[in-house]
Amino acid sequence: MSAPGPWLPLFAAIGLTPILLYVFRWIFSLDVDPSRNQGVDYIQLRLFAKVAEVIFMFGGSLSIVAGVDALLRGGNKGIGIAAFGLAFTLIAGFVFNTHLWLDDEGMHYRSGIGKVQSVPWKDLRYYDIQRVSAGTGGITVYFRFHAGDGTILSISRTNYDMNRLLEKIGANTDIHEQPYKQTSWFSD
Repeated sequence: MSAPGPWLPLFAAIGLTPILLYVFRWIFSLDVDPSRNQGVDYIQLRLFAKVAEVIFMFGGSLSIVAGVDALLRGGNKGIGIAAFGLAFTLIAGFVFNTHLWLDDEGMHYRSGIGKVQSVPWKDLRYYDIQRVSAGTGGITVYFRFHAGDGTILSISRTNYDMNRLLEKIGANTDIHEQPYKQTSWFSD
């Protein structure tokens, strides 16, 4: 019997990627799918975020398959490589699993496995734009929507088309931008 070709782990990773995408979407799914409710405007992820999710899941799948392959060949590092791949896919599944929707009541947002945060239209006051430096990794931009009760919905520009989102919010309530104010852990 001949040894499997070097392409077998690649095909295994390609086959594992959609399974992991489905499993992590199921694990992090909402209790109730808001996109199926009448009058709900479910905001889809940008194409960039969808493609990045698949790329990260494929990278994690490659690591899992490489770890299992190394383990089956007698390598002692196989478990660590597979565990790294599983952790990588778990983090990717968490990061890209955000849900944003608008309805007659207001704006609703859920990221990862956190609770749904909601801001009623009558309480939505303004938004500001926060830029977070990631060192050499660039800058991440967050649109932070502020409610009168202190609730803040912080939504990454990477995941959503913010211009379209602001247009849709503007159709429901008057909203304006205010300058971002840096907060400190220490009182002034």
